[in-house]
Amino acid sequence: MRLYTPLLLASYTSALSGGFGGAAKTKKKKKSAAPLVEESEAYTKLRKWATDGGATLDGVRESNGALVATKDIKKNGVLATLPSDLALALCDPDEDEADHAACAKNFFEFKYEDQFGDYVATLPEAPPTPINWSADEVEALSWPPLQDEINARKKRVDEVASENSLPPKNVERLAAIAASRAYEIHLDKKQDLTEEERKEVEGAAQMSTKVIRLLLPFFDSAQRASSPSCKVEVKDPKRDDSTFVLKAQKALSEGDAVTVPYNIGVTTTADVLLNHGSVPASRLDGSSYA
Repeated sequence: MRLYTPLLLASYTSALSGGFGGAAKTKKKKKSAAPLVEESEAYTKLRKWATDGGATLDGVRESNGALVATKDIKKNGVLATLPSDLALALCDPDEDEADHAACAKNFFEFKYEDQFGDYVATLPEAPPTPINWSADEVEALSWPPLQDEINARKKRVDEVASENSLPPKNVERLAAIAASRAYEIHLDKKQDLTEEERKEVEGAAQMSTKVIRLLLPFFDSAQRASSPSCKVEVKDPKRDDSTFVLKAQKALSEGDAVTVPYNIGVTTTADVLLNHGSVPASRLDGSSYA
């Protein structure tokens, strides 16, 4: 698979808060993280599989299902690298953009469960997603645009499952994983057009980009955050043997959580709910539009 354009990762600004009057400012205490545990057996196997395939994972490890830094890292320092051969493309760059349900179908069609067994073993069995909410729970949202989108995603999962003779629950699970964990690369549709075709679409209201979604073993275990500690970049994106790089956006200490941005387009609390099935407390502040 050839990668053309590195993903421009979004970042978000948290709301500022402060008190009244002239009270003395106190230094904020560092939030206490969950106690670190040894890397699980599944991730130990995944680490070996990835490093045997050319990945470098010296700066990260798994703890409680998330990623943490294994050492002190300076800002812009590299924590890990992953060759593109180990990335799971959920859609063909030469085909039309695949939605989350179509990505789920492709997962089975490309037989990733057979090819990437050590990685698949680390994927959540029941990722949170509003697709599996009951009709009463969706109705309780009392916001028609959000309700319509959830119902549309439910319908799409059922369509893809029926068309491809797949169990709906399997499609639902992989669609939720594609929505919450996939790394997105936005490609310019016009780059593959002839000069005459480009003139025809010039100024058209249609989107000029398409989204390629990939699962990045080990990297996609990092939690998403509005103010992430790290980001993923693509080195040599025009090469077939490009490399994904996990870099620190700020100085990290050993044991610090490794978090990455939400994907492009995930800008509101509603977006987070749709793609991740829940809304973290950090979104319930002035940084949220909804």
